[in-house]
Amino acid sequence: MAAEQPAKRLRLTGTIDRFTFRNPDNGWAVARLLDDEHGRAHTIVGTLAHLTEGQHVVVEGSEAEHARFGKQLAVETCEAIAPSTVDGIQAYLASGLVKGIGPATAEKITKVFGTHTLEVIENDPDQLRKVRGLGERKIQDLVGAVRAQKDLQGVLVFLRTYGLGANLAARRRNVALYRSLLRTSALVVPEERPGDLPAWTIFNVLAERRDALRAHLAERGVETLLYYGTPLHLHPAAAGLGYRRGDFPVAEAQCDRVLALPHHPYVSEEQIAYVAEQINSFYG
Repeated sequence: MAAEQPAKRLRLTGTIDRFTFRNPDNGWAVARLLDDEHGRAHTIVGTLAHLTEGQHVVVEGSEAEHARFGKQLAVETCEAIAPSTVDGIQAYLASGLVKGIGPATAEKITKVFGTHTLEVIENDPDQLRKVRGLGERKIQDLVGAVRAQKDLQGVLVFLRTYGLGANLAARRRNVALYRSLLRTSALVVPEERPGDLPAWTIFNVLAERRDALRAHLAERGVETLLYYGTPLHLHPAAAGLGYRRGDFPVAEAQCDRVLALPHHPYVSEEQIAYVAEQINSFYG
């Protein structure tokens, strides 16, 4: 029997060509990476579901021979980097980053701004109005998505220096994306103070007509939860204290409005955009 080949350490820079498998529950994914140096295809596996096709990444891990699927690189660290060529930027924008932006729209955007496209989106988004057919809503969604992706990578690098994983960074990405897409004064979205690093295990908002909104979302396939729907003084455990509704009106008002939106490390940007779209449409 031949001796088992030891795993080989690899660090590759390339583009996510396509995903062959994605598990949205745990983030596990199998993807095909085209390396920059030779254009060679590599199968990479790991917690990669937060990435999108067309993204330019640096991955590092151990490559070994799988008995059934051949060579695979088990990714230990992955960092997305901004594409630097027009073709790369087009592929990135058309990867599903924003609903409704496909290859044709991506080409129109890069035709105007070339290799400066991402810089314009991040720092001078008003210039995007020069692109014919690109509406205000699409511009806002595009800017929010690109900035959220950049923020996620910055947080990943920061967390890695403290030995923390990608899940926390993905949760923070989700919150940033929600903030950029929810455009209604009927919703109070939590903020964070400079220097804070909340884990965002739950993403609660305060919503006017909360129960009607919840029913509206449920009809459209969006599940929401109530973690704090009853104030402490009205819980059965506090019944012996004699409190009644109206004794703590502020707490009661908060609990009547609180709503937890879909939020876990592996929810996709498309899913968050859909939730935000349904909320915005409900409030009009």
